[in-house]
Amino acid sequence: MLERLRPRYVLEMGKGNPGLLEMWTHFLKPGGTVIGVDLKLEEDVVTRVHRQLGTSRGLRLFDMPVHQAIPAVHQIIGGGRLDVVLLPDQENSQQRIADFERFRPLVRNGGLMILPNLPSGLDSGTHAEGNPHAVFSHFWQDLRRQFFCKTLGSEDNARNTELGLVWV
Repeated sequence: MLERLRPRYVLEMGKGNPGLLEMWTHFLKPGGTVIGVDLKLEEDVVTRVHRQLGTSRGLRLFDMPVHQAIPAVHQIIGGGRLDVVLLPDQENSQQRIADFERFRPLVRNGGLMILPNLPSGLDSGTHAEGNPHAVFSHFWQDLRRQFFCKTLGSEDNARNTELGLVWV
């Protein structure tokens, strides 16, 4: 899936997973850039990723709140669009929805937005009113009507969460 995208610009936000950041280096086009916002990474991870990317591709890190990142991202991509966006993990459904809506305009048609740690069962639409996940469940159902969406999860997942993939 990521190999077919061959992203030029990848944006990863929040909490920093070194394995994910390093994974992007294997899929970038020559000259591509990984943009990290509010990742809180150890210096050895940053050094290792810079080494893997080499001089033909870049790593740009910003220590700022996600909601303040759009001007910095615009500066890097110029008139271009992002190919892949990994949104931050948010406990609050309203914040998760706001992040999606804030960054969606920056993603190219056919690009991928990844939403981590979604409550399981979103594809079935079974979250009843009053359930803390009902608001996001309705939003997810709306996304499914507009875009190709997929959730990936595991039955042995202790948090009972899924990864949401949205091709916009």
